[in-house]
Amino acid sequence: MKELEDHTWFPDFLRVEQAEFIGQMAVFSGIYKPFIQLLKNCVHNSDSLHDLCSGSGVPGLHIFNASTSFKSLTLSDKFPLQKQWPDNIRYLSISTDILEMEFTPQYCYILLNAFHHFNEEEQNSIIKRCQEAGAEMYIAEILEPTLMCAIKVFLAGTIGVLLLTPFICKMTWRKFILTYLIPLNSITVSIDGIISVFKSKSQSRYINQLAKDNKQLNVLRLSNLAGPSIILHLQACA
Repeated sequence: MKELEDHTWFPDFLRVEQAEFIGQMAVFSGIYKPFIQLLKNCVHNSDSLHDLCSGSGVPGLHIFNASTSFKSLTLSDKFPLQKQWPDNIRYLSISTDILEMEFTPQYCYILLNAFHHFNEEEQNSIIKRCQEAGAEMYIAEILEPTLMCAIKVFLAGTIGVLLLTPFICKMTWRKFILTYLIPLNSITVSIDGIISVFKSKSQSRYINQLAKDNKQLNVLRLSNLAGPSIILHLQACA
C-alpha cells in the first residue's frame, strides 16, 4: 500500500502542507540529534551532501547546518518543492526519482524518513546501485512497527497538528483553513503516518533482508528522548 503523498493524483497543495508539518515536527522533536552526532563523528569521502526524497527540505537543511561536515547541500524529490534557497543549497527543480537516478561518488547521500516508502525489492535496488557507484549513503528511519510508535504517530497527526502548527510552521491562510476549518492536513498526515508505521521495519529485519549479504552496510539503532532512529550506513568503496 502506498502513502497518499506517493500517488500522482494527490494534490500538490496537500503534499506541500503535509511535508512541511512532518519535516518541522521531526526537527522540533529533536529525533535526528543522534544521527547528526553520527555524521559529525564519521569521515566522509565527499563534502557535498545530497538529500534524497527531500520533501519540504526542512530536515535535510537542519542536518546540513548542524553537522558542519559538508560544504554544500543538494535537495531533490520526485515531487520537487519550488522555493528560494541560499547559494550553497540547491533544490533540483526537476523531478528526481531515486529508483531511476544515477548515483555518483561526488556526493554523500542521505535519505531521511523515506526508505519505508519503498518495497523490499526497491530498497535492495537502491542499496545495490549506490554501492555499485562507489557512493556513501546514510538512511535514517524514525519509525518502527510497534504499537507505541503507531500511537505517537496518530497523536502527532491529530492533536499535534492542531496544537503545534502555529508554533513550528509559518502560518498562512491556506494552512489555517486546511488545519482548523477543513482539517484535511490532519487527516492526510494521520493516514500516511499509520501506513508508514505498518510499512516500517525493525533493526533485525533490515539486517536480515539487506545487510546479511552486504558487508558494506551497517545497521544501527540510535535513540534519545524523542524516540529511536534506525540508521543504515552504506560505506563508500575503498
